[in-house]
Amino acid sequence: MERWDKLNFAFEYLLHFIGLKSAEERYEINSVELALVSNFKGGNNSVVEPLQSLGDKLPRYSRQLSRLAKLIAGRDLRQIQTIDSLGAEAGEFPALSGHTNSKIAGFGPSYASALLAAYFPQTLPIVDRQVLRGADIDHDVDENGQVVSIANYYPMLLRRFRDELEVRPHAGR
Repeated sequence: MERWDKLNFAFEYLLHFIGLKSAEERYEINSVELALVSNFKGGNNSVVEPLQSLGDKLPRYSRQLSRLAKLIAGRDLRQIQTIDSLGAEAGEFPALSGHTNSKIAGFGPSYASALLAAYFPQTLPIVDRQVLRGADIDHDVDENGQVVSIANYYPMLLRRFRDELEVRPHAGR
C-alpha cells in the first residue's frame, strides 16, 4: 500500500468518527479525535497529556471550533467572501497549542491544523510544510523542520487555494 493511500485511510477514519457525532456534540473535541489526528499525522509524536488536564484544555479548542462553524456556516471555500477574516479566525485554533492554558502535550499546531481540516474539509486545508511547499508559499521552519507559526499562514494559503479554485472551478468537487 502506498504512503498516500495510508494517509487517505487515516484521514477517512478521522472524518468518519467526526461524522458519527451527534449534532449537540458535533464540535466538542475529545481524546479519540486527538489519537486519530496523531495516527494521520504519523511521525514520532504522540498525544501524552494527562487526562485530568486534557479535560480542562479541550473545551478551549471546542469553543474555537464552534466559532469557526458559525463563521463558515456550512459553506465551502468558493462561497466564502471574507477570506482574510476566516484565515485569522482559523489561525486561532492551532495557536491554542502555544498557550500555556491550552497547550496539549504531543498535539502541536500541525496536528491542530489537521483536525481543523477534518472538521471543515471543503473550506480549510491542512497547513504544514508539505502543503505550504506545494502552494509555493515561503515559510520558516525550526531546527526539526516544523513550520514556525503555522497560524500565520492561513490567510495566505486560503487566498492561494481560493485563487486556484477560481482558475479551476471544478477542482475539489
